[in-house]
Amino acid sequence: MPTHAIGSQLIPLSQIHINPDQPRKIIDPVQFEELKQSIQERGLINPISLRIARSESASQQESEGNKNDSLQTEFINKSTNPDVPNSPLADSLPHYQIIAGERRFRAAQELGWDQIDARIWPENTPDQEVDLMALVENLQRDDLNAIEIAQGYKILEDQGMSQQVIAQQLGISQPVVARYIGLLDQPTEIQEIMSRDIVTETHMRYLSKIDDKSIRIAYTLRAEKEDWSVKDTERQVNKFLKKKPEPKPQPSEVDPLAEVWQKAIVDPTIARPHSWEVYYSKGSWHFRFPNTSIPDLPRHNIGPWFRRMASLFPESAEKQEQQDYEKKIEPFIAHTKEEQAQMEQESKNAKLPKNSVQWKELEALIPQGPLAAYSWIFGATSLTVRNLPGKTWKDIYVVDPKKALHDLVDSLRILRSL
Repeated sequence: MPTHAIGSQLIPLSQIHINPDQPRKIIDPVQFEELKQSIQERGLINPISLRIARSESASQQESEGNKNDSLQTEFINKSTNPDVPNSPLADSLPHYQIIAGERRFRAAQELGWDQIDARIWPENTPDQEVDLMALVENLQRDDLNAIEIAQGYKILEDQGMSQQVIAQQLGISQPVVARYIGLLDQPTEIQEIMSRDIVTETHMRYLSKIDDKSIRIAYTLRAEKEDWSVKDTERQVNKFLKKKPEPKPQPSEVDPLAEVWQKAIVDPTIARPHSWEVYYSKGSWHFRFPNTSIPDLPRHNIGPWFRRMASLFPESAEKQEQQDYEKKIEPFIAHTKEEQAQMEQESKNAKLPKNSVQWKELEALIPQGPLAAYSWIFGATSLTVRNLPGKTWKDIYVVDPKKALHDLVDSLRILRSL
């Protein structure tokens, strides 16, 4: 159960300590000066958040949190003053650790304030909750660079929070958390570049494809200096890796079978008109199915489809050409010749919807998956059903089951008419 803040009250600055696990490690001096000027002119609008520090660690937090800090204004003197944490009289005073509002605290120091308005959280507030609140505030203010975000996630993970829980608490996905934490595996040079907030986590998705660390560092530095967009980064990395997208086969003006294809594309005995396309390029023909994807068609229809295509050519083809053709289509036929014959017979004997009532009956089986629908058509014990590659539509790569069933029935009607 979340711990609740006690309330808002004025707290002496001398009793407040910096949180060493603060997600933000870099404070932009220009933004800091703007904040200080705003507080000086308008006062502190939002109180800072503090946790009552554990007594045994207060002095340690002071030394670890405030030592060697360039922006910490040194205004504590060594005297027997109850406002000075290291003095004998200060031991009895409560100490506080900053949960959120470090920049406002520093600005108050530089403005010479003695105390600041703060909301106080109990001493027993869990470290996880403290670090999570600090991280959320900085994320909401968009104050963190990618490395600081990664370090914030890693602190929470090191305290026992799983990446899934971190993601749920922050309203993001677990892969996002994993990608950011993965940035901490990058070389120190890259982390330093990313801390300057020009190269982002999205840039690194592409830069990380470069295995050689020295080259990856060089490209990351270039991305920062030349202010690459994410698209620029993708293009440069792909150029380095020599990964060029494969050009789409373009229609050729010298296709020797152009006249054959013009007739075949609209021939209903081959397939549904305009359901496929063919391109000729460098001595090869490329077949595409933009309207009816291959997975939506029964596997055993591919063989007959090629045979029907072959019927368009003169019957005077030499026997060797026929043998070569059979070898070419052999990889497409997943079953033995006996199974092929049986499945073709099942296709010819398939139950096809004859009216709207039967169509509704078939479509009502869609939620039950392809096994139910195909059993209605081919029979529950058919080889076609037994050879289905999965139990769900997704398993057989079908996005639109209704369309797939209609295409299947069309194909079966064509096969039956041959």
